[in-house]
Amino acid sequence: MDDLRAAFFMKVQKPLPDVQRYLDPPFPTRLHLIAKEEASQGPVTQ
Repeated sequence: MDDLRAAFFMKVQKPLPDVQRYLDPPFPTRLHLIAKEEASQGPVTQ
């Protein structure tokens, strides 16, 4: 049971670094900054 659980978590955690790299790039791109601003301000009304 523990071996299966460990294998499952290894399989689940393997793609996480790529996802984290995609969500939090080392250098903030323009889209990333805009998304961060919108997240901090809430919905933007134009």
